[in-house]
Amino acid sequence: MSRAGRYRGRKRLSRILGGLGLALLIVSLLAATSFLFLRDHITRTDDGLLLSFPFLERLTGRASPPPAEPSDPGGGDLIVDPSPPAPEPTPTPEPDPVPVVNITISPAFLAQRDINSSARLDELAAMGDEIDTIIIEVKSTTGAIAAADTLAAAAERLGGRVQLVAYFSALEDNSITRQRELFGIKHTSGVNWLDANQSRWINPYVPETREWLAAQLSAIDPDVFAAVLIDKLWFPTEGRLEVTVLPDDPPRDEIIETLKNELIQSTVLPCWLVDLSTGGITYQGGTYAEFPQGAFDP
Repeated sequence: MSRAGRYRGRKRLSRILGGLGLALLIVSLLAATSFLFLRDHITRTDDGLLLSFPFLERLTGRASPPPAEPSDPGGGDLIVDPSPPAPEPTPTPEPDPVPVVNITISPAFLAQRDINSSARLDELAAMGDEIDTIIIEVKSTTGAIAAADTLAAAAERLGGRVQLVAYFSALEDNSITRQRELFGIKHTSGVNWLDANQSRWINPYVPETREWLAAQLSAIDPDVFAAVLIDKLWFPTEGRLEVTVLPDDPPRDEIIETLKNELIQSTVLPCWLVDLSTGGITYQGGTYAEFPQGAFDP
């Protein structure tokens, strides 16, 4: 064969090989593109590979079957527990109301002026079963405070047959309000205010007055007295109240409640509290007793 014929044969083979290479390149590109496009639409099932196209499903109205749920290594179905329900808050139960028991006691009142009176002490001692409680005026509405040794001597004279209760006037006080101007409820003129009975009252809004009252109450001897009766634990109710100078915040009933709690916490003795509206006394955890009007007047 001539050299020209051999050259033409090599040229034809090169074209064939070049065409095959180009075809392989195109096929490879198409395969790679198809794989990238179709990999999100291929689902492996127990029957093999499943090919699904969302746009065809929307056109035909058919949905591809969901993929099979994985099974556990033991061969049983894998059971997924549902999320536990959120716990509902349990409402706080309302405390049961403390029952109020109405009782009757038979008291006698021993005023400060009679603590050293042998005649009055003998009279009380001779009353026998007529009384079961003697209320001794320890802090009077005038503000006077009985001496501890005098109280102990009277308690020894009366013996242990009856219970002794210390009478304590909280806010009506004609003594400390004279000694310490800061302590008294003030008139708009700037001087101490007087009620209809010409009596002065302690101002519970002043923290120093509450501290002073708590200190006096804590000094009452629990070895002598079985309880303490707190009276006059309220604001004045008579006289020209409109000319008193008192804050509006906090409200008056709230400041009285604050003082009451501070007094109760200052003593180890059970506290008896006089009710302003009824004149009765609540004491010892909810029991209630009625007293005659003016039973504790000096």
